[in-house]
Amino acid sequence: MTLVDDCREIEENLKALELVRSSGKGVEFENYRSLVAKGHVFLPYLTTEGIAFAPSRFLGYKGNTVRKHAQREHKDGRETTPRIRQVLAKKFGFTTWNSADSEAEAYYFKFCSSLGVEPNKVERTYWITPEIGDWLSDHPSESYDAKTEARRDEELEQAVRNDGSLPETTRASIIRARVGQGLFRRLVLRKYGSCLITALTEHKLLIASHIKPWRDCCHNPAECLSPDNALLLSPT
Repeated sequence: MTLVDDCREIEENLKALELVRSSGKGVEFENYRSLVAKGHVFLPYLTTEGIAFAPSRFLGYKGNTVRKHAQREHKDGRETTPRIRQVLAKKFGFTTWNSADSEAEAYYFKFCSSLGVEPNKVERTYWITPEIGDWLSDHPSESYDAKTEARRDEELEQAVRNDGSLPETTRASIIRARVGQGLFRRLVLRKYGSCLITALTEHKLLIASHIKPWRDCCHNPAECLSPDNALLLSPT
């Protein structure tokens, strides 16, 4: 398996995905649906129907097809993600990092819905290229409302509860940090002591909030519970 060297080869792989997606049936289409649902890292791209999502672990291999990829299902993005980053940097003249993005995530959920699949409950990241960044700015997702946000946070909370690599007390602190409570709140109050804007010192009126959203850092206790990733503000 050879890794891609340029964007032309990535585009050829996108065409292979689109060919299977447009078929809407058969074993390859089922494999494609599974590939999209299980992905962790995606390159969003535009089609005549709107925005679509291609997994890194598929795009990163030269001349890939859904049929070939089904034979190496065990492969993840540890090889392909850094190579795609290099290829995109060569094309755009700057490094594009894959990262969490709430707008892309909202459209990803809509894309999965159009395919009739339920996304895996994992943390996903996206490469937001200049073209996709402009498109997302021009097409803010109407579906990413409070209900969608709440559902996503509930899924992430459950993932934290199930994370056996962390002590139970740490998991509990991370979950309470989502609403600015527990250890997170105590650390933020200790660091700042007053509202950063109004200088109000009445602790019971102050709100501890994350700078980097909780959903984007809940898998990293050091970041999620750090007062350096927080603001202390009053309601007015």
